[in-house]
Amino acid sequence: MKNNVYSVVGFFVEASEPKTFEKFAVREIKVKTNEDYPQELKFDLFNDNMGLADGLVEGSEIEVFFSLKGRVYQDRVYHTLRAFKIAPSPVASTASTASTAPTNGDPEPIF
Repeated sequence: MKNNVYSVVGFFVEASEPKTFEKFAVREIKVKTNEDYPQELKFDLFNDNMGLADGLVEGSEIEVFFSLKGRVYQDRVYHTLRAFKIAPSPVASTASTASTAPTNGDPEPIF
């Protein structure tokens, strides 16, 4: 069975301190969506992905790519949103590029 990959765009709220267990380490981040009824979502960053939260600024618009994991434990179903990539929001990037474009007719510089 193939894993499904999802993404969500929202504003970075906070990141927890890493928690280390016997077989793995995890760090949580919270993202608030920009909708009529905003949702605050918690994503887990495991092991080597914990560093993805480093340098994120509260309120910055980001896109989080994640997989949905589910399991049954003692007759209850638990879900985890497991993030594996965090990028600047494509909407925020477009707005930033548009606002920094030259307005005097000069061609854009090549870097």
